[in-house]
Amino acid sequence: MSSEVLALVDSIVADAEFDPARVWPVVVDAGLPLVGVSEADGGSGGGPADLVAIVRRLGYHAIKTPIASASASARAASAGAVSSGWAELLQLAELVGCVEGTVAITRAHLRQREQFGAPLLDLPTVRTTLAEMQVEAVQAGAALERCVDRPGDGAALAGGHVVAAAAATVVSHTAHRLHGAIGLTEEHPLHRYTMLLWDYRDRPRPAVADATALGRLAVEGGPAAVWDSLTAW
Repeated sequence: MSSEVLALVDSIVADAEFDPARVWPVVVDAGLPLVGVSEADGGSGGGPADLVAIVRRLGYHAIKTPIASASASARAASAGAVSSGWAELLQLAELVGCVEGTVAITRAHLRQREQFGAPLLDLPTVRTTLAEMQVEAVQAGAALERCVDRPGDGAALAGGHVVAAAAATVVSHTAHRLHGAIGLTEEHPLHRYTMLLWDYRDRPRPAVADATALGRLAVEGGPAAVWDSLTAW
C-alpha cells in the first residue's frame, strides 16, 4: 500500500476531527471500501493487502466504521461469493491497528508528561513497560500479516485472532496504568481506544473459542502438528 493512500486516511480522519460519523462518508466517497475490487468490476483497484492496510490505519486512529461489512459485500457483488474469512480478516486488521494506535498514544503521553523535571519515558521501569506493550503490538501485526499471506486459511485466522486478542487485553490494561487517572477522562482519547479494543477482541466470537479450535486441530494432527501450529504463534 502506497504511503500516499495511508496519508489520505490520516488526512480524512484529522479533517473530520476523529469523528467516525464524519469519517465514514468521506471514506466511501474516496472509494476506499472498494479497494481490492478490480476497476473493471466497479472497484478502486489494488489488492486485498491494500484494503487490509487501510482498515488497519482506521483502527490505528480508533475510528470504528462499517468498512469490513461494506467491503465484503462489494467483493461478493464482483466475484459472486465472499472469500472465506474476508470480513473476519478485516475485523482482525481493525483490532491490530487499534492495538498499535493505543501504544502510539501511550508513548506520546509518556514523552509529554514529566516527573521530577524529566519526561516519564526517561524512567527505566516506564520504558520497560512501554517496550512490553510494543512487543504485543509487533506480535499482533505479525499475526495479521501471516493471515494476509495465507488467504482462506482458517487456522491462521483463528491464530491471528488469539494473538491479537491477547495483545488487546495486555495493551489496554497497561495503557491505563501508564496514563493514570487522566486516561479515564472524557476529554482524553485513551478511552476511545480501550473501549474499541474490548469490543474488537471479542469479534466475531470470543478468542477462547478460536484457541480451543486451534488446540483441537493441533492434537488431531499429532505431535508434529502441535509443534508446528502452536510455535508458529
